[in-house]
Amino acid sequence: MLAVLLYVCAAAGFIMVVGNLYLIAKQRVYIDSQTKDVTDIELPFGIKMKTNTPIIVMFLFGAALLAFPVWQATRHEEKRDRSIFLSGNIESSEPVKVTVIIADRSDVTGTFNVEVPLTSANYTVTYTIRNGTSLIAREEVLLSDDEKDPVKKLRDVKAQIEPQVANVIATLSQPIRTESASALSEFK
Repeated sequence: MLAVLLYVCAAAGFIMVVGNLYLIAKQRVYIDSQTKDVTDIELPFGIKMKTNTPIIVMFLFGAALLAFPVWQATRHEEKRDRSIFLSGNIESSEPVKVTVIIADRSDVTGTFNVEVPLTSANYTVTYTIRNGTSLIAREEVLLSDDEKDPVKKLRDVKAQIEPQVANVIATLSQPIRTESASALSEFK
């Protein structure tokens, strides 16, 4: 939506600048600083002005409307480029989920990077088992606006995670007891 408004602003400024140049070229208005004569200006929609400076004011206003979107675009581009990578390493037999307040990476093993906005902020980085149920480690990362290095190194995490067993019954040390049909009929 903002981009549409900036395009409309630039188009209006362009039309005003070109229109003013057209009025001067067709001698509808005069810019005469020596005689200080009153200038009559006739604009579309029946607008009439009598003064020596309206064309200059309108030209400057059009130039401002044309320059404003360019200025806004450069400001937006400067803000967008300000980010930093949080980089770390995980040694684990199973993938680990890394969560940062604004971004997360799932199923990570080995070296990873998470891009976050570079602002004065305190980020919390958590390392959990893949399904997010058990916390392995937590780390606080304090960033400031004047960080020079585009990568902030996180501490290495070593996790010992037991692989999930697909068949839980096979891991039982005691045999499964079976009940008689008469005992089972009591629960119906």
